[in-house]
Amino acid sequence: MNGVPFICIDPHLVSLPQVDRSSHEDVEDFISAVVDWASTADGKCTTAFVSSVVLDAIDKDGAFPWHSNLEALLKHYRVRSADPKTVVQAVHSLLNSARIDDAIGVKAIMLDPSKTNLSAGFMRARLRPQTQQAFDDQLAIMSLAQAGIGDVDPVALGSMPQGNEKPSLAYVSFETEVADIEWSTIPQGTSVACPYRIDGKLSVFFSRNGLLERIEPVSLWPDDGDDDKAVHAIDCCIARLLAGGASEARKVQYALGEHFVQSADAWQCGRDGRHNFTLIESCARIVLGIPKHDIGEFIDNHTGKQKIREDGAVACRTHLTKHGAGLRLMFWVLSDGSAEFANVGDKDELVIL
Repeated sequence: MNGVPFICIDPHLVSLPQVDRSSHEDVEDFISAVVDWASTADGKCTTAFVSSVVLDAIDKDGAFPWHSNLEALLKHYRVRSADPKTVVQAVHSLLNSARIDDAIGVKAIMLDPSKTNLSAGFMRARLRPQTQQAFDDQLAIMSLAQAGIGDVDPVALGSMPQGNEKPSLAYVSFETEVADIEWSTIPQGTSVACPYRIDGKLSVFFSRNGLLERIEPVSLWPDDGDDDKAVHAIDCCIARLLAGGASEARKVQYALGEHFVQSADAWQCGRDGRHNFTLIESCARIVLGIPKHDIGEFIDNHTGKQKIREDGAVACRTHLTKHGAGLRLMFWVLSDGSAEFANVGDKDELVIL
């Protein structure tokens, strides 16, 4: 995992918002966070977990995101940040994540509530009563994982901030005393004698970008031709550039052409190629409107003018390297301003696919 933590999803992200306590803006922020974190459930940049005890508690609290209830919520608040189908799929992805309690072999856990404390109180306060208690259980299970039980270490909490403020938290402090544990699988080589004291910190990320800032982009690049993995690598580099002070003001949407990953492999820009990071960073910078090298027109040899595709997209090129093979990155700029990265080639074989 390249030091990247597994993510355990905050119960808040799989609970329906409380209608009497939520504004339209709150619900829009919630939906955006759910869709954002759902993209971790595919396991391509990390693995997302949920907690069985949390899902049971959410159901008991009447907040389980059944499709009909979720669609009613979206209609009630006239949500525009994502279409209903996308939201339903995102929630479904999170709910289908692996169970962290199963992963470390815990069937049930009993805590002493008088000895339980969480530093980030707002994260607990926004949950319903049964889910609050289950959240404590989830944090205790995560702490056991941090102690080396099971195979999900390191593990962090995937959450969302309260309101519009950018959170300064990088971790939460959690303390409790485990009175008893019922194991479904007795851990080998690890002894947990109850009462078992927990007093430590758990990392927390309030967005997928926050997680991506921790990852080396090259580690995400595919070795199997998977376009989605290449997108994760470019997204990761975008997140790191933003964290380093780059602006989002000129950011555009982007996509990968059918031959992009294959051509990268052919020109030493693939997973093990010496120009892999150069390609990833060049794509990320073009997306943010801060290209590393000048962008030029891709000239059609037949017309002597910039090549234009049937859909109106215009062809562009930029340097990847200026020495040796003199590699170029070819891409299309669509009528809506978005970019489609087409292929890599050298200075003597300029072809756009």
